[in-house]
Amino acid sequence: MEHSNETIRLLHGRASVRQFADRPIEPDVLQAVLEAGVHAPTGGMQPYSIIVVEDDETKQKLYDMDGCGQKQILNAAADLVFCLDMRRNARWAELRDAPFTATSSFEEWWISFQDVVICAQSIVTAADALGLGSVYIGTVYWYFEKLREHLWMPEGVFPVVLLCM
Repeated sequence: MEHSNETIRLLHGRASVRQFADRPIEPDVLQAVLEAGVHAPTGGMQPYSIIVVEDDETKQKLYDMDGCGQKQILNAAADLVFCLDMRRNARWAELRDAPFTATSSFEEWWISFQDVVICAQSIVTAADALGLGSVYIGTVYWYFEKLREHLWMPEGVFPVVLLCM
């Protein structure tokens, strides 16, 4: 099938990758992919943080917590944990001497949650564009608290999705 442009071809050809080559992601490539996430559309003030996991010990802990036998967590060059980070909005309000109501508003939380997922998808598209495969692991909500504890997430930071790349 012929596509009208490279972006449409990339989006139509995208597929989840569960087996990865045994090589690291070059630091400049990883940086470019992460920067694509920072430039994702947002309904607020980028209420997310991304934890990059590249060490085998932490990958093993993620794999063990997941408990679904998803070996791509172990075999990926990098696992990215996308977190809803309400502390970022609280800090912004504090710096602007503005009231902070996001944690008491479902609407604020819902928009922020969407921002996290939009950031993740922008990173998936950028990874594809740079020749990297990826796959989402959506089961982090099963071990939400264990993940928060293991990755030292402070109050107001919540894991949303894991991306193996």
